[in-house]
Amino acid sequence: MADPLVVQPMPEHPIISCQCPLRQAQDGKLVRRTNDDGCTCINSERALIAWAYNDFYRSMTHEQRLWCMVQIDNAVDPMLKIPLSRMMSFSDNELAAAVLISWIDQYDERERSSSEQQS
Repeated sequence: MADPLVVQPMPEHPIISCQCPLRQAQDGKLVRRTNDDGCTCINSERALIAWAYNDFYRSMTHEQRLWCMVQIDNAVDPMLKIPLSRMMSFSDNELAAAVLISWIDQYDERERSSSEQQS
């Protein structure tokens, strides 16, 4: 998802295990991805996934919330721009999910631009 070369780490991000979506194991069962099986998520992304989808037990600090707002504001698609006044009222879960969505948008835009340049 996120490109660690362009994303500044979240300040004081918690170190947690990978929370990436399930993958299919060789025996056909669904299992969680781990760093050992090729997961490339960065620590900031792991923290965001925990807050967005797993009701992380710890609240974000003021600095972490500001970092999230900057990440959201960097979204490429103008439709994803969220006014600061609205972001201020977001819960930690909503703010984290909005960052992940903005990262996906940035990645998709970069991929579209790259494929258009190759054509």
